[in-house]
Amino acid sequence: ANISIANSAGVNIESVKFFSFLISGIFLGITAVVFLSVNVSVIAVTGFASCSMIFDSMMGIFIAAVLAKYVNYCVAVVLGIFTIRMLGTAMVAMGMSSQMRGVMTGVFLLIVLVYSANAGLLDGLKKQKAIAQSVNCELKKEQNIL
Repeated sequence: ANISIANSAGVNIESVKFFSFLISGIFLGITAVVFLSVNVSVIAVTGFASCSMIFDSMMGIFIAAVLAKYVNYCVAVVLGIFTIRMLGTAMVAMGMSSQMRGVMTGVFLLIVLVYSANAGLLDGLKKQKAIAQSVNCELKKEQNIL
């Protein structure tokens, strides 16, 4: 949209286009190699079957949202994606079918989301337990004094 502005600023438009396509092609090749190494084969998909490719990334972001409470969000995204990819690779190494991998990944995500939804509840229970223990200690001290 702003090619004329970039050209007037001295940017070589043709070389920028060339290197943009070159770099995106390199990353596309790397993605294809990783995809084939994980999924073993490529089949034509129709309908919503292609959505399974983005589910791993979405699950990594969900895990990152949980981890963001403890670390920087950028680090959490890397850890979340790494965790999901590691889980998928482990299931491939164990010889699980594609359907079973999907089920196990869904169960893992469900566990993460249940933990995330109940984290405040768990923290509240821990605080109540700590308060109860401190009150019990104070009562024991008062009983020993009397």
